[in-house]
Amino acid sequence: MTTEPSLLDYLLAKIQFWKKSEIDFSQYLLFEQMAPEAVDEEGRDFIAKELKDLPFSSEEETVEATQSKNKWDFSTFPWRLLVSLTLILAGQSFMEPPEPDWKIALALYLVSASLLVWSFLKKELTVKEKKAHEVNNFDKVIRPIFLLGSIPFLLTAFLLMGLNRFTFVNLTAWLVGILFVITGFWADVPDLLTTWKQKFSKAFNNRGVRIRIRWWDVLLVLTAVLIIFFRTNQLQQVPAEMFSDHAEKLLDVQDVLDGIYPIYFPRNTGREGLQMYLSAFVARYLGVGITSMTLKIGTVLMGLLMLPYMYLLGKELFNKRVGFYALLLIGIAYWPNVIARVGLRYILYAAFTAPTLYHLLRGLRHQNRNDFIIAGIFLGVGLHGYSSFRFVPIAVILTVAFYLLHHVKQKKKINNALFGLLIIGLVSLVIFLPLLRYWISNPAIFSYRIATRLGTAERGYPGNPIIIFLQNFLNASLMFFSDGGHIWVHSVIKRPALDFVSAGFYFVGVLYALLSYIKQRSWEKMSILVSIPLLLMPSILSLAFPEENPSLNRPSAAIVPVFLLAGVGMDAILGSIKRGFQSKGGSLFVVFLTVILLFISASANYGLVFDKYAQQFRLGAWNTSDIGRVIDNYANSVGDYESAYVIPYPHWVDTRLVGVNAGQPRKDYALPPGRIGEVTETPGPKLFIFRFDDKETFDSLTNIYPIGILSYFESELPGKDFYMLLVP
Repeated sequence: MTTEPSLLDYLLAKIQFWKKSEIDFSQYLLFEQMAPEAVDEEGRDFIAKELKDLPFSSEEETVEATQSKNKWDFSTFPWRLLVSLTLILAGQSFMEPPEPDWKIALALYLVSASLLVWSFLKKELTVKEKKAHEVNNFDKVIRPIFLLGSIPFLLTAFLLMGLNRFTFVNLTAWLVGILFVITGFWADVPDLLTTWKQKFSKAFNNRGVRIRIRWWDVLLVLTAVLIIFFRTNQLQQVPAEMFSDHAEKLLDVQDVLDGIYPIYFPRNTGREGLQMYLSAFVARYLGVGITSMTLKIGTVLMGLLMLPYMYLLGKELFNKRVGFYALLLIGIAYWPNVIARVGLRYILYAAFTAPTLYHLLRGLRHQNRNDFIIAGIFLGVGLHGYSSFRFVPIAVILTVAFYLLHHVKQKKKINNALFGLLIIGLVSLVIFLPLLRYWISNPAIFSYRIATRLGTAERGYPGNPIIIFLQNFLNASLMFFSDGGHIWVHSVIKRPALDFVSAGFYFVGVLYALLSYIKQRSWEKMSILVSIPLLLMPSILSLAFPEENPSLNRPSAAIVPVFLLAGVGMDAILGSIKRGFQSKGGSLFVVFLTVILLFISASANYGLVFDKYAQQFRLGAWNTSDIGRVIDNYANSVGDYESAYVIPYPHWVDTRLVGVNAGQPRKDYALPPGRIGEVTETPGPKLFIFRFDDKETFDSLTNIYPIGILSYFESELPGKDFYMLLVP
């Protein structure tokens, strides 16, 4: 009697390929014995879909995936692509600190570019692109009664927001006005209930429950887990301290918690309010309180919520492999990770740019009115986030302009695109309304940050502004490959903005997009390419302070097109190499190569964030957390929070952050040296903390309080020590 082999036996036989199995599995594999006509249509569709969804397969390769060749075809051997990939990675490795050699790197990049152009002309370097399916719902009825009905609500909100405060009345009027405008433009959609009923009945049919778990879905889930790990790992410790900008933000958050609801926060040269309200929500409803985590949790969440749009962008414009590569590369990259976990508003620029561009491009490609509405919503909300986002409306206008230039003979599409742009403008305007009201009332304050960098409000230009602009433009454009700036709070100084794997694929993506545009005249590719320098403008236009360019914070939205093109480059070169091999062995080689490159990229980015950046930040920031803990221990033992003092010293700790770390966010612990004598008559114990090399304060305190107990706090880091004088 013959026993049928188990699934485990089959898997072991396949894994241990070096052993010749004595079992003939073919007689048990029903599918292999079937003629094609023996498999029903539903079964063939399912098999084809599963094969298509494999991570490194493409739709046009589905058939080849089941009937791969076992012999190498040297006539199609992708040597140009393999050599170019090797040269790119080698060239970028020469740009790594501490001693980058741009001459060798440039030479290797030029040779590689030549090979890539050659491969493109030979039709070896290709990326499958998704064709747009037009919905074309612009002929759907617009509801003028809602549009007209929004006017009194929006006018009321505008008039009542003159005091730079949200109130129940003006906030309600504003939100109702927004809802009316969206309802007025929204096109009818299919009955969602009917759609879900159909899906439910298909899953639960008379043959039982059918649940399909695809390899692609499993891969996306694992990728999401990896990205969440990168973005949340050691969030409390990296970065370890706060600096003065955090103090200003937390004071604003405390204002919100105290019942003060500004539209625009004028403290520290002015800020839009989205982060403050988000952080207040985190502080109150997540029980975090006023701490560094109050800011970090909100910004990290915003950085995570934008990532699905990276996948959708790649999938919409090209294919889902491009979306996957873009998602994975940006998810593990150090640049977006750092600017999110530092806890300031930087990530908001990118977080709302990604959905705005996605829905804008989708609206134009599919002629879908609702996508224009959603793009307007994200555009309007994004304007409440970070000042740099004010360049995104320009990117929207340019994208529509490129679309119009490429469809000059299609009147209907031109009319729809212009109407879509009008919808985006109106929807974003009504959402921007509170800031517009403040801008009209306080134009100097609202524009102050831009005026200090673009103009001469704070200092004059250090040279010819045209020359400065051109130098800034070049430096910002090259920061992905060379120097990303020297601002230690949000970057690893003097190193490229991208790891050398991502930088290499970004180069391939840019070159492929340019070549493809020349061949196809694709308005989407031109829009993506032009959006990069445009989104870099907040850094490039720092004409009065050119030393602040390049930077990774102000142009953070550039990560969207940059990593999208990196995904394009990765799919272009790896997918083309796979097609060139035309064999099972070649496919396995590409899978192995892909895993190795992603592992190298992930390892490099992990080291940048949790080693180099973490250590660099600790060396640059003052240890206010140590001082805060000392005061907290003092207050809970022999003294109280009111009898502790920190003596300020030039370029030392921000004493407001000492209060935050001590659990007293409204308390500024500064006691100027000239006022030390004022507290001598205060009864009870006292604690004085001062810098280790502040000899004047040392002499003054030891003379006034000769019976004080002097102790020395030795920090783990050089230059961070301080004295503590306890007066019984």
